[in-house]
Amino acid sequence: MKKTLLSLMLGLGMTTPVLADSLLDVYQQAMANDPVVNRAKAQRDAAYQAIPISRAALLPQISGSLGYSTSTSESTQNIQREDENGNPTFEIVDVEVDRDSTSWGIDLSMSLYDHSRWLGLDQAELTAEQSDATYAAAVQQLIVRTVTAYLDVLRAQDNLDFVQAEKRAIERQLEQTKQRFEVGLTAITDVHEAQANYDNTVAQEIVAENNIELAREALRVITGKYHDRLDVLDTQRFAASSPSPQAVTEWLDIAEESNLTL
Repeated sequence: MKKTLLSLMLGLGMTTPVLADSLLDVYQQAMANDPVVNRAKAQRDAAYQAIPISRAALLPQISGSLGYSTSTSESTQNIQREDENGNPTFEIVDVEVDRDSTSWGIDLSMSLYDHSRWLGLDQAELTAEQSDATYAAAVQQLIVRTVTAYLDVLRAQDNLDFVQAEKRAIERQLEQTKQRFEVGLTAITDVHEAQANYDNTVAQEIVAENNIELAREALRVITGKYHDRLDVLDTQRFAASSPSPQAVTEWLDIAEESNLTL
């Protein structure tokens, strides 16, 4: 993808002013921050995580148990003793007995064949492959969206520069018309017409300023960063050329082979 952007930059003859973001810089930021690509990547990662989970259901299942118990019993016993004179005596004694026991077990089982589990694994692998294609298509579309948004900003900036230059020229005409009116060389209607032209240019400037802000915001949504300065087209190096191949049918064939959304 970087090679594609580098080729595009060379083809467009992009210049690199100091502190300006190049098309490649903008694309790299878009790859890291674009919500569409990030969502496709997250879905792809989740799909691949489902494969080992589905495969685990086909493996032997082992389970274990461990138990421990304790019990206490009490009883009384008659114990025969002899006194000092050797005579037998009997004594009742309380007896307490504690018993501890431990048990454990291991259970190992495996299904010889479970059709539903094999289908689950096949479905997980198919979903992962589809998510791969979806992610690749999102990255492919990101190039188009990034270049389009990038050029929209440059186009809006060029339009603003043109409107501002036109505004300065009309402003000079307005001042000259006012001076000519003051010395009686023109009618007041000429002043009003020049003023109307100037006011119209001011309105166009406001629209152009709004358009460039909208274009910058559209690019910010993709890259996650607000771009004040972008590399511009080097008109000294740029030279348009005919597309190759020229036949529309050949381009259709290329699109069918390369466009991942088809």
